[in-house]
Amino acid sequence: MRLSPIRPVFHCFQASGGLSGAIRNAGRLLTLAVCGLALLSHGCSSGAARVDTAPVHGTVTLDGKPLPCGQVVFQPLSGRVAKGVIEDGKFTLGTYEAADGAVLGRHRVSVTARKTLEGEEPDAPGVPLLGGPSLIPERYGNSASSGLDFEVTSGDNVFHIELSSRR
Repeated sequence: MRLSPIRPVFHCFQASGGLSGAIRNAGRLLTLAVCGLALLSHGCSSGAARVDTAPVHGTVTLDGKPLPCGQVVFQPLSGRVAKGVIEDGKFTLGTYEAADGAVLGRHRVSVTARKTLEGEEPDAPGVPLLGGPSLIPERYGNSASSGLDFEVTSGDNVFHIELSSRR
């Protein structure tokens, strides 16, 4: 007996209780998908309570000289991290938005800075490549080993982060 292409599909419907069973199963899957999306969107919604922040800015030096580039990360003991880009030794932190500061309280701090390498491809001269050598000792790249911590209080916070190339 030769099977038609429709027969295997029909066989699946029969195994799940016929066409109505297949529709019922599809309805269950759709319900699960909608519930899953609702849970995900609730967890990622911008309606989540924001914690108060205070402005934080300052300088980063290595052996007394301004660090030309890099990133500063303030990790509070609990709560959301704040990040800032270092440009010519200066930084401004942002937690929820650029330059809105950091949450109040004690923070462990990490600093990373990598040398910018120029692209070697003839079609892309001067394009920065990621992953160049570190400009600072690696210990500063981890808040647990950096030895850097600061207290963010209400009002304007100005911090001078002094790094040393010596151990």
